[in-house]
Amino acid sequence: MTPETVFDQHLGDLFVIRNAGNVVDEDVLGSIEYAVEHLHTPLVVVMGHSCCGSVTAATQGGELTGHIKTIAERIRPSVVNGCCIDENARRHAMLMAQQIAEDTIVRHENAQVLPAFYDIRSGVVEWL
Repeated sequence: MTPETVFDQHLGDLFVIRNAGNVVDEDVLGSIEYAVEHLHTPLVVVMGHSCCGSVTAATQGGELTGHIKTIAERIRPSVVNGCCIDENARRHAMLMAQQIAEDTIVRHENAQVLPAFYDIRSGVVEWL
């Protein structure tokens, strides 16, 4: 489901940044800074989702290779052993939202940053 569909918007109405695991890096922060500073985007939503493959990879341990390993390493600080994948995906969305909210330009532009969780089975968005 596209974010435009989930939030009942038209194509092009949302500035959408997608990446595996909602990992915040320099490219993602630069894109967000552009959106809030130049497009005057008032709201940044970090939306994790149920059955997330990236969170699953980060929690399973095992040997990951290439850049997938880098993504998993950035997710692992959010992971609590014994929690289900969905709960870890919620935790990760909250941590990434916190990192974005601390960005100087995001703060300067007074953009609101909200974590959310999308249940792919029910289609329900939970604000965290």
